[in-house]
Amino acid sequence: MLSRFLPLTLLLAAIALAGCGASDPAPAKDDKPVLTEADKALIEKQKLCLVADEPLGSMGTPIKLTVKGRDVFLCCEGCREAVLKDPDKYLAKLDANGTVVVAPKTDEPAKTEAPQTAEPAPAP
Repeated sequence: MLSRFLPLTLLLAAIALAGCGASDPAPAKDDKPVLTEADKALIEKQKLCLVADEPLGSMGTPIKLTVKGRDVFLCCEGCREAVLKDPDKYLAKLDANGTVVVAPKTDEPAKTEAPQTAEPAPAP
């Protein structure tokens, strides 16, 4: 019975080993975008994502996008569509230096005044 499986085993071993060492494996492709020194300087100036107001680099390598001839950076691919849909809205968030200007967030609820009535409240 051993003689029956021996040729099959040798054939499978030859096939498995045939490609070993025949060529160098292909280098792994690095999908990370490459940032130039100029890009890094713009990221430092912009600081925040135009859409999410998150720090650039907090979600990986910032995404570079050219909008109306101006290079801007986003925190992730998910923000790209919003900028392309309404570029003027997001470009308006940049000041003259290219820094994102964020409106301050207030934790106070909006003050509402009680309506004024002409009649005095009834006595208890």
